[in-house]
Amino acid sequence: MQFKISTAPFAHQDNSVSGVMRQVLYALIPGIATYVYFFGWGIVVNILLTSITAFLKQLIQSEIATNHW
Repeated sequence: MQFKISTAPFAHQDNSVSGVMRQVLYALIPGIATYVYFFGWGIVVNILLTSITAFLKQLIQSEIATNHW
């Protein structure tokens, strides 16, 4: 018995990683807005702190990797 092999429907588009990550960020906006509405601005502070920390960690790691310490 022969089965037809096909790709998943989402695999037909040429999506870049940055494009998919942008879509994820757009999808997070309603959830973050709802959280701010119910619980206050603390989530925004947490998101900013974690984003800055992740950026700095990536920057440090990239510097270490390119300098071949």
